[in-house]
Amino acid sequence: MNKHRWLKFNISTGRDPLPDQQALIALSLGFALSVSPHVEYLPMWLSLFTIVLFLWRMWIMKRAIAIPMRAVRLLLLIGLCVLLYRHYGTLLGRDAGVAMLIGLSALKFLEIRTFRDCMIVVFLCFMIVLTSFLYSQSMLLGAYMLVIVIVLTAVMQYLNHSDRSRLSVMVRRSAVLIALAMPIGVVLFLLFPRVPIGLFGLPGDSHAGMTGMSDVIKPGSINRLNESDEIAFRADIDGKAPDMKQRYWRGIVLGEYTNNSWKQNKRYLQTLRSPQPEYDPADALKYSVLLEPSNTRWVFSLD
Repeated sequence: MNKHRWLKFNISTGRDPLPDQQALIALSLGFALSVSPHVEYLPMWLSLFTIVLFLWRMWIMKRAIAIPMRAVRLLLLIGLCVLLYRHYGTLLGRDAGVAMLIGLSALKFLEIRTFRDCMIVVFLCFMIVLTSFLYSQSMLLGAYMLVIVIVLTAVMQYLNHSDRSRLSVMVRRSAVLIALAMPIGVVLFLLFPRVPIGLFGLPGDSHAGMTGMSDVIKPGSINRLNESDEIAFRADIDGKAPDMKQRYWRGIVLGEYTNNSWKQNKRYLQTLRSPQPEYDPADALKYSVLLEPSNTRWVFSLD
């Protein structure tokens, strides 16, 4: 008797099997594991939005009713984009882009009808796994991502089998496939050229989390700020420099509190017309400021 009989695959080459309740449960498991590393970075409403969509889809499957009409799905898409824009102020960049990917993947899960839709969601989960490394490249996260990849590969096998076995059997098969691919991965890791920029070269987020560099501060995210000892700017003062206690440099002022975040009141700045202050020319201080690249639009001045 062949001890490795469970290694044999029976991939269907005929008509693609339609997704059933077990397939959706397996897909939900893979999606939940893929999104789990992002929970601390996502807004709470997006996590609830994703959970509601998944429960909605499972209820549709259980009741054997039609999925929401295209108009309803379109309204959900528009609402998602509006809320993301209000929260992040943009739909581009690392944080907003990852949140958009997760939200769109949840919407795709809601409209699953065919085998092709299931496979699209699986590939979206692989993309979500990849985006986890935009926040951290630790060994612990890498090990966790490896487990998620094994589960997602097992889900993909489960969906492709006409005679669907238990998911645990698929997980073992998936682990064997990943183990066979590991030597190739090690070779690529050692030989693939590395460039001296951030992961995937995201300039819009290269300064995220640095103290004093953000124009939006959330009370719950203060503990995630990274203290940076790099030079922010250089000032060349003509003549005698003021005392150290008088060297207060003012940059951006966060005067608006909305959506649990402190932001710059841009409308107030546009309408502000300060009169020219009176000063004694003898007390005037001339200086020049040279800013380091910070991906921002403001300069620092001596207050």
